[in-house]
Amino acid sequence: MISIIICTAQLKKIDEIQRNISETIGVKHELIIIDNSQSQYNIFQAYNIGVKRSNFEILCFMHDDIIYHGINWGEAVLSHFHEKNTGMIGIGGTRFLNSIPTIWWAGGERFSNTHDSTICINCIQTNRENPNISNYTFINPEKAVRTKVVVLDGLWFCIRKSLFEKIRFDEINYTGFHFYDLDICMQINQLKLSIYCIYDIQIEHISSSKHDLFWIQNCEIFYRKWKSHLPISHTELTLDQIIKIEYDSFRNTYQIYRMQNLRFPRMKFIRNIHITNFLTFHFKHLIFRIKRNRLNMSQSPTFEKED
Repeated sequence: MISIIICTAQLKKIDEIQRNISETIGVKHELIIIDNSQSQYNIFQAYNIGVKRSNFEILCFMHDDIIYHGINWGEAVLSHFHEKNTGMIGIGGTRFLNSIPTIWWAGGERFSNTHDSTICINCIQTNRENPNISNYTFINPEKAVRTKVVVLDGLWFCIRKSLFEKIRFDEINYTGFHFYDLDICMQINQLKLSIYCIYDIQIEHISSSKHDLFWIQNCEIFYRKWKSHLPISHTELTLDQIIKIEYDSFRNTYQIYRMQNLRFPRMKFIRNIHITNFLTFHFKHLIFRIKRNRLNMSQSPTFEKED
């Protein structure tokens, strides 16, 4: 009933992963392992291979550093696809993705404890370097079994196999291991199908975020590819909220570039934004400056002049 696709370079972990899945899934399944021990594939290539090898209608794509807690999570997965318009489910995503190139959760932290939260997540996050550091992050703005989002994080998600007649992990434009998740979500959005963050299974992710040069490269590709379709939203936000999110997104990407000892490429960055969205952003940013004291926000970062 469910084909589970994993790309891994650590084949010694497979027995442990398979045991955890078998003890918790509760439905018929197959495990498809893409051996990447020689680094011969990027994630886009590996997942496309997995789709071709799969035999069941529901495809589950997961990282190799996931642990399932509880039992019968497979039944929960299948139940979400009873609705024909459901195209994809996952355990972390956002209801609003703006046109400012950044990480998908940037800015959403501001509203994480309110009904207005753009972030939706249901995951135990354990630090790989220090397993004693573990936090259960549960943000459910609608207090429902699932919440409609625009994109999902790639650590774990499921898609109908039949959709791959129309969609595909984009191995032509991208390389590496970043933005495969957001890109496939945008393809599903174009099909007018629903994407949900679900709250009835519990997964532990043992990892740490990595925003390196490869992340920056794919970030630029993603926002250039989809700039005419952004921003995209499944929630109503006030002007002040949008200003805050977009401002934080701009500042967040600036910090990522600086951490990589790169100048923030302002002109190249701007080219990734659709002109209408760019003008809208600057209009809102002007309003932000006027309202700075009322919004209680810090001053804008100073950007270095590009060569």
